[in-house]
Amino acid sequence: WSETWTAGVVGGATNITAKNVSNKGKIYGAAGYNSKTGGVFAETSVLLLENVNNSATVYGGNADYSVYTGGVAAEVNYSYSGKSYIKNCHNSAEIFGGDAPVTPDLRDDAYKYIGGLFGWSSNIDEIRDCSNSGNVNSKVVNLHPEYAPDDHVGGLFGANFSNVYDCNNSGDIYVERSGSIGGLAGASAAGDIFTRSVNTGDITLVDCCFMSEVGGITGTTQELLSECTNKGSIKVSESDSYEIPGTICIGGIAGESNSGVDENILNCTNEGKVEVLTPFTYSVFCGGILGRQASGVVGRSIKGCKNMGDIIGNDAIKGNAYTAGIVAVTYLTWVDNCVNTASVTGGIGLTQDS
Repeated sequence: WSETWTAGVVGGATNITAKNVSNKGKIYGAAGYNSKTGGVFAETSVLLLENVNNSATVYGGNADYSVYTGGVAAEVNYSYSGKSYIKNCHNSAEIFGGDAPVTPDLRDDAYKYIGGLFGWSSNIDEIRDCSNSGNVNSKVVNLHPEYAPDDHVGGLFGANFSNVYDCNNSGDIYVERSGSIGGLAGASAAGDIFTRSVNTGDITLVDCCFMSEVGGITGTTQELLSECTNKGSIKVSESDSYEIPGTICIGGIAGESNSGVDENILNCTNEGKVEVLTPFTYSVFCGGILGRQASGVVGRSIKGCKNMGDIIGNDAIKGNAYTAGIVAVTYLTWVDNCVNTASVTGGIGLTQDS
């Protein structure tokens, strides 16, 4: 049940203030039950991180339970001693997330959080003017092709539970067999804000798992996305040897929304091509802005959004195929003042002979 913390500058810290700190040496994470690997920090609670940068490749360690890997830090959390701020932090190096699980008996409980900046970000009051330009990779290297851990992979964050302003990602994201993938965050939480942020990196998912959510800004979201833009292409494809069907929610801004805020996606734009190129899917939800608004979430809204990227859906061998310029499927959600200007090509749902 050991944890391993590996970092270029500080392994673990509490209530840290760090300014003008950088790492330029390659980082190789160690294996453990939990493995946390960061370019500058492994895990820390934050008062202030300002001008903290990483410019060397980070290789995450393998783990039986959870893997956290980030260009700046594997995990950052709020401070008990005051408000937490992260400003002008950058990663310019390639990130390779470790693999989990490495023990077959633990495969139902494994997690991965892989981000260009932070694997995990929790309750930071303000993250502002930060960027990633390094490619982010999460590949399955274990010997259990029937299983994918509960992965969260993003250009900035694997999972984000903080307020984010004016940040951007230009690194490409390549993922094998993962759950939640986003140009900025794999997953984001209720009550927080993602605003005026941009993704220009291309996103590639090879082989979906039982449920995969892929978005130009976030894979799955519960927060407000405001004035965000995706310019990167998004593609889901399949390897020749992989024939395990799953459900795909894919959108130019977000794959799936479980938002608890009234204005869910506000004044966002997608310019990237969105396409699903895999025949082994139960159901496909493919939208220019949002793939699917989860059932049971009512009274939410998509306002002032524009899709300019071509949308190509895919056939669904076990269920339905939904393809649309704005949102593929929504449950009692307001769609207001939105426009699609690109082509939309639909897939085929379950047929009588299937």
